[in-house]
Amino acid sequence: MSVVRDAIRGQFGNPRGVFGQIAGRIMAWENRERNVWAVDVLDVQPGDDVLEIGFGPGLAVERLAEAVGNGTVTGVDRSAIMVAEARRRVAEAVAAGRVDLRRADVEALPFDASTFDRALAINTLHHWADGTTGGDAIAGLREVRRVLRPGGVLAVVEQPHGGLPAALSDARTRAIADQMRAAGFNPWMTRGTSIRGSSVVCVLAVR
Repeated sequence: MSVVRDAIRGQFGNPRGVFGQIAGRIMAWENRERNVWAVDVLDVQPGDDVLEIGFGPGLAVERLAEAVGNGTVTGVDRSAIMVAEARRRVAEAVAAGRVDLRRADVEALPFDASTFDRALAINTLHHWADGTTGGDAIAGLREVRRVLRPGGVLAVVEQPHGGLPAALSDARTRAIADQMRAAGFNPWMTRGTSIRGSSVVCVLAVR
């Protein structure tokens, strides 16, 4: 059983195959409360154009699509399985042209500069340089900054699988803020909450 559990756990950064489908179902079940909180913290306004990096099964995309009104929601995820799953979840909004979900890496976003008002990354930053993709978290953050409009806001939310002890939440918050500064952002607010006894941290930064 431990071999299967480890195989599923290894899928969260880039779900693929049968175990990736299982990981997607786990994310959809476990992450709803965190996604709701994250979207609320981002404070999306009607008419905003919003980007989510690593949208997984599309829980936050679904909520964002309701919040933006006549705005748009765009998402990128490196997993083809998650792109298909999220598109099914918000099929009506996709068909209406209000949601655009693509397979792409954060280090090479397929968008023009200054395209979005707000951006959101939930439980993905630690995967951008996790040693499995050759990714670079700072490079990814710089790319997000590029596609944000001047004054645009990025929210990075983290509650790693297995939980984040309260004693480590301040350290993790500082580490995220430091990465944002290195990428040219101005971190201006931190927020925190607890979900199922585990700390969740959010750092908001302005382009």
